Amino acid sequence: MKKTLLIFIMLCLSLQYANSQSSTQSATFGTTSPSSACLSCPGSIWNNEMNVAAADGIPSDIGLMQNGFCFQSTCYYSRFLESSQFGFAIPGTATIVGIEVSILRNSPGVNIIKDTVVQLLRNGVTASSNYMASVYWPLAYTTQVYGGPTDLWGLAWTPGAINNPATAVDLKIYNQSASSQSGINVDHVTMTVYYSTATGVLESQTSSPFSFYANQTATNELTILFTTSKSSQEKISLYDLNGKNVYSKELGGLNEGQHTEVISTANLSKGTYLIVLQSTEGVRTKKVILE
Repeated sequence: MKKTLLIFIMLCLSLQYANSQSSTQSATFGTTSPSSACLSCPGSIWNNEMNVAAADGIPSDIGLMQNGFCFQSTCYYSRFLESSQFGFAIPGTATIVGIEVSILRNSPGVNIIKDTVVQLLRNGVTASSNYMASVYWPLAYTTQVYGGPTDLWGLAWTPGAINNPATAVDLKIYNQSASSQSGINVDHVTMTVYYSTATGVLESQTSSPFSFYANQTATNELTILFTTSKSSQEKISLYDLNGKNVYSKELGGLNEGQHTEVISTANLSKGTYLIVLQSTEGVRTKKVILE
């Protein structure tokens, strides 16, 4: 009997320790760790993500609460602003020697907003080193440069990985002020890839993310906005994380310009899904969280 009681007490203590460890991880999850790329985790949500595709004064924006306040999507730190679909065409025989990322951004608050994560996702999966800058975000729109012509961000790169539409730039920020809320803007994200050819010539390509945005509305609908640069045949599909196709539609021939497709999510479970756009321009993918 005493032995059974002792085992029971030890089990309770082990569970209590595990819960305390889980609680500690939840408190820091998604704030500074580059490996915590989770769009469903707590943190404020970026609006109009597709606006980072051009430096046109129409930004992607976000509002952050005062430091220390966080409840789901009302928080002092952001979720990831992920820019992908850069459309690179690096020759297969090239050697990648450096990657540079430029982010045009501003903050109306003085000396309160800083990076917490700036990283690259290789093939949409492997995270690079964290290249967050130590400077405060500026009042006026200013371009912050990360990496450089000989910097590989701690990863090995192939032309195929650079050309992969899922290779992305991830940005997360936070508000240091304990008394002020702040609105923040990101107008443009670009990536420049430096590479040497088989003849030893150093070249580079610079590209912006392709305009592809998805937003869940309060009426159980998923609104997808995308842009075609020329007339093309388009098909849109939605897959769950198990690879099951839960929605598919042939959009037919679309003219050049911006297009909108609305999908009902009333019969879909909460969680992460993959949107796939197939066209004569190629295949574009984007993750979306249904909450």
